[in-house]
Amino acid sequence: MSLAARRQRTCCVLDTGHANSRAWRQSVFGAVNLHTTATAMAAFFSRLTSEDGPVRELLGPQLHTELLTSQVTDHDEVFGTGITWTLGFVRDKGKIAKGGIGGSAAWWSSRHQHGCAYLTRRLDDHSRAAQIAAALDDDLTVVGED
Repeated sequence: MSLAARRQRTCCVLDTGHANSRAWRQSVFGAVNLHTTATAMAAFFSRLTSEDGPVRELLGPQLHTELLTSQVTDHDEVFGTGITWTLGFVRDKGKIAKGGIGGSAAWWSSRHQHGCAYLTRRLDDHSRAAQIAAALDDDLTVVGED
C-alpha cells in the first residue's frame, strides 16, 4: 500500500464523522471498543510497573520486563512525530501511556508515580484528557523516548 493510501486510510479512521457512522459502529475491529471503566483502567496503569504487582504476576518477570521495555523508536505516521513503543504502550521519560482515537487515554506517570485514565462515551479529540493531565502536572505530549 502506498504512503498516500495509508495516510488517506488513517485520516478516515481519525475522522470523528466517519468513526461515529452507522457503518463504523456496526463493524468489528481489533483493538477497538474496549469496555472498561476509568477507575479500572487507572488501577491497571497504577500497578503496571510494580515489581510485585498483579500484571507482573500474571505475565511472569521476563514477559513483564519485555512489555515495558522500549522496543522501537521511529517516526509514527498517525502521530506525525518520533515515538517510542513498548509491546503495546507509548513510552517516554515521563510516562507509559495508551490512547484511543476517540479521546480516551490512560497513563502511568513515572514523574509523579500515579496512574490515571480518562475514558469517553463519544468520539472526540484528546483535549479533555490533556486538561486532566495538566491539572496533575502530567504531560501527554507524544514524543520519542530521549
